[in-house]
This record gives sequence, structure tokens and C-alpha cells, in this order.
Amino acid sequence: MPTKPISNSALRDATAHSQNVMSNMRTILTIIGLLIAVECSAQTLAVSPGVSYGRFYDTRRAEGHFDKEYNPQFGYSFGIEMKDIALDTVIKVGFAVTYQNYGGDFYTRNGGQGGSAYDEGEITKDILGLEFYPINFRLIKKLRLSLGVSLNALLNYKMSGNHNGTTELNDIDGLVKPYYWGLNSCVGYEFEIGKIIIEPRYNFYVGLSKEFDKLQAETKSMRQSIQLSIGYKIK
Repeated sequence: MPTKPISNSALRDATAHSQNVMSNMRTILTIIGLLIAVECSAQTLAVSPGVSYGRFYDTRRAEGHFDKEYNPQFGYSFGIEMKDIALDTVIKVGFAVTYQNYGGDFYTRNGGQGGSAYDEGEITKDILGLEFYPINFRLIKKLRLSLGVSLNALLNYKMSGNHNGTTELNDIDGLVKPYYWGLNSCVGYEFEIGKIIIEPRYNFYVGLSKEFDKLQAETKSMRQSIQLSIGYKIK
């Protein structure tokens, strides 16, 4: 049987995917190098599995020719973190590398008197996150509050939906952005058993940069999660 020729579209998609994988690998190697560099000064090394509940959002009001609807989705995460890295005798910071799975469905419509365009779909993402916590408080002796920033790189996603009911969202080049960032806050209570530190905590992430490039809104994400950090006190 004759071999079916590879279409230009398929070749372009394969090339773009390969470039995205290489870019993400460079990001992962950079993060690993950073963690190795700071590990020697860390006080606590921990892992932190968790479950999340989040959705997409934008700040524009639904009125006139603009409409929107976002529905949440459950997800999960796993992180490796280093806490209480001493910059001096007073200031201590923290780093974490996380794998996160999250998503949700969305509907955005915008237009004018000449007509409107809309996008509706559902997406589930797998991302790699680098979290940095420069602000850490002890509200009481064992109750910790941390504030920081999260830089995220897209690893993979599954998406369904359409643009104006005719064009599949997966056929739109550059729709899902590969990088974005936001703010993180978490509060937890530490239990010490010798050198083992167990910290149940609540984490809230709010995105400050959009995660899609061609929707009818500046769509970002927000996520709430419950995590269990299990650490070992190195020093």
C-alpha cells in the first residue's frame, strides 16, 4: 500500500512540539541547577503532595457585547521544597519545584455591532512550577505564613472545544501560552517529631499573566490547594 504523505500542518505541529519539549527541558535543567546551588544552605528539605480546586478567571465585567463563564476542576500537585534558607541571621527564604495538574472549562464572547466571536472549551494542563518565597512569618511558634511568586512552564495539555462553533481550538496555533506567572500564599502548622517536620497547609495561587493568547478575554487561573509537607531538618 502507498505511504500516506505527511501534511505540512502535521509537520509544523511536530516541529513546534519538539521545540516546546526542548525549551521545557532547558527550563527543568536550569531549575535543578538552582536547587543544587541553594541546597547546602537549606534548613529543611521536604516533599509536598496535594490536591487542588481551581478555575480560570478574568477581571472584566460581563456586560454589553462581552460575556464569560468559567467552571472549576479538581487537580493535584507534587512538590520538592527547601525551606528556611538563611540569607543572613534574620532573613530566611524558601524554594519549591512543583508538578501541577489543573484545568477547567471556559466560555468567552466578545464583539461589537458588526458581530461577535466566541470560544468555548475545556482544558487540563500539566505544568512545572518554580516557587520562590521571600516573605515568611511565624504568626505563632508553629504557625507559618509564606508569600511568594510562582513561575510556570507548560509541559502538556489536553483540550477540546471550538471557536465560533466551527474551528477546533486545537487547530489554533499559539492558543495556549507556554509560560506564565502569579502569586502564591500559604499558611501551615508545623508538627516536629525529632528531625521530621510534618506541615498540613493551605495554598492559594492567583495568576497575574494570561494563560491563553487568542481567547476573547484576558484569561488567567486561580487555584486553592490542600498540601501535606513532609520534611527532614538538615541543620
